[in-house]
Amino acid sequence: MTAKQIANVALRLLGALWILSAIVSLPNLLQYASGADSQARRIVLGSAIGELVWLLVGVSLFLKSERIAALLFPGEDRLSVSATAEELQQVGFSLLSVYFGVGAAGRVAGLIYVALRNEPIDESRVSYLWRLSPEKLVSASVELIICIALFVGSKALSRFWFRLRNRGPRASTE
Repeated sequence: MTAKQIANVALRLLGALWILSAIVSLPNLLQYASGADSQARRIVLGSAIGELVWLLVGVSLFLKSERIAALLFPGEDRLSVSATAEELQQVGFSLLSVYFGVGAAGRVAGLIYVALRNEPIDESRVSYLWRLSPEKLVSASVELIICIALFVGSKALSRFWFRLRNRGPRASTE
């Protein structure tokens, strides 16, 4: 493979990720905007505009990935990487865990800010957060669990994926 081909695949995946993320977020934002007061509606619609921008950037990146990759890597130099498909999957799962970890860190930071900013009365901070926004607490927890599972279990997950795709026992590579 050439560096241009790898960049093309990576750019398409990134574009697809941004597209899917925006598509998933927009309906919820628009639903919140319809039932909120005018100040909250402005804030939510501002977030919706941000999601529309991500959607447009994702579509552009997905459709123009070959041109962008050609600009980034104008040569046709072939890469010599001596790695098996299983090893590349392990790296991919580990990188995906970093993505979920970064997302979870942002959510956890927001929750910590809310918990420290407000002094709950007669309840723990976790109970307060659960009462205030259980979906954010669950979302951050699930992202952290996925992050840890992907990072720690990347080798086992890669083997499972190989068996699932080949529908048989894993061939020995040693």
